[in-house]
Amino acid sequence: MNQATETINELAVGRENDGGIVLCLFLMVAAITYAMYTSITVYVNHNHKNNVNNNKVTDNDSQNEETTIQHRVRIISAWSNIGNSIVDLLLLSYIHVNKGSRSAYWERERELGSDGEAGILGLAIVNLLAGICSIFPYQYTQKHFTFPLFWNSFLVASGIFVPIVWLRFIEEGLSSWPYFIIFVWFAISAMELSAFSCSWTYYLIQTNNTSSNTTKKDD
Repeated sequence: MNQATETINELAVGRENDGGIVLCLFLMVAAITYAMYTSITVYVNHNHKNNVNNNKVTDNDSQNEETTIQHRVRIISAWSNIGNSIVDLLLLSYIHVNKGSRSAYWERERELGSDGEAGILGLAIVNLLAGICSIFPYQYTQKHFTFPLFWNSFLVASGIFVPIVWLRFIEEGLSSWPYFIIFVWFAISAMELSAFSCSWTYYLIQTNNTSSNTTKKDD
């Protein structure tokens, strides 16, 4: 199995990647991301309607409950972190399988120190913890949401400003890396962007609602 994988890697790295295949990989990740968004939206809307129909909410309770939009972006953020953790584990297994590969790609990764399994496992664990913190019910999320907000911001900032991450992927990865690695990086990009944007959206809606409630009390 290792020999077959090594042969595939050598073929992928030894020549320039096919742009059509790279586009297909991007569209596959886009379809997976869209399916996740749609499933969560349907789930949240369905639960919100049931809660409204089955429960009588007082004014005091309404100030302590999420709106549908808040609930949706929180759950998307949570599952984006969990999805990122799953992708990290896929990458970890791929790195382990190719530990002895002598292809140009893996030789370069070892030279840069980018093939470390401990680092990938650490990212998977922290992403999973961030997702668990976000998926808690509203009253608990208020207390624990600072961690996923900080973590998602850190991932995006480090990816942008550390040259070995996204800059290298754009300049080198798209044209020469193995197709599976490109798929993984597209998936990581989708999960990180979704978690970052949704966690900040949730935080800003929270802040806006809090200030609105304070203004109403003052009036």
